[in-house]
Amino acid sequence: MPEPPPKPPPRPFPRWLFGMLAVASAGALLWLTLRPNGSLNGVNLEPFSEARRAWGGLLRSENPWSHDALSFLLVQVAGNLLAFIPLGFAVAGYLQGVRGWWLKTVALGFALSVTIELLQLALPSRATDVDDVIFNTVSTALGASLFRVARWRRWFGIGLPAPRRSRA
Repeated sequence: MPEPPPKPPPRPFPRWLFGMLAVASAGALLWLTLRPNGSLNGVNLEPFSEARRAWGGLLRSENPWSHDALSFLLVQVAGNLLAFIPLGFAVAGYLQGVRGWWLKTVALGFALSVTIELLQLALPSRATDVDDVIFNTVSTALGASLFRVARWRRWFGIGLPAPRRSRA
């Protein structure tokens, strides 16, 4: 019995969908980072000084699980490292096929992060920190890299080949 003709691969996500996800992600980031937060204020232009201070306090603490430095590290460092991943993924999807899409995605994440930090200078209830720019840019690069891996591995059902039938 002849094998049926192969099915065409599924169509990739449309570019406009990635654009909508990028806009939604950027809007969420602006809302999260520019809304009033009464406990913060100040400017830190020394890279990693707050993180080093938090690590030092955490390591010297007798009970690190109840130490304020742990919450700082989880919220500030881990939060900033995770926050821009969706933006990086969505912008990379939107820019796929454009020459230098990965670098352009990271540059856009850097520009958005710098813009947020400059706007926070004008807000009395927000803090401006160079670490945020560094971590957010790394986070955008992680998101763009995840898109590249997803495209290579054809995750999310995009372009997955039909399962092979066993010949028994």
